[in-house]
Amino acid sequence: MKIAIAADAPNVDTDVAAHAGRAPYYLIFNPDGRLHAAAANPVAASGQGAGPAAVQFLAGQGVGLVVAGEFGPHFLDALAAHGIKHALETGRVADVIARLIAR
Repeated sequence: MKIAIAADAPNVDTDVAAHAGRAPYYLIFNPDGRLHAAAANPVAASGQGAGPAAVQFLAGQGVGLVVAGEFGPHFLDALAAHGIKHALETGRVADVIARLIAR
């Protein structure tokens, strides 16, 4: 399963974004922790409904786990509807993905 980490910038040295739905980027990792893609969030600047639209985008990328500092209720509902798991994490993306892979 691919892992998407909401990020403030398109590289692993940035911090995990505080808000999942409005994160500027999603860093998508292969199950072994290798970076697969750094994708700009296509709905980061959208109005209402950004969370479910972001989840739809991530589901289309084959993501099975989303990591962020915080998740809104609509984002969580959309994750559940798609069968995607979530995890609350903070800190540098490189450190977070290393911890997740080590589990």
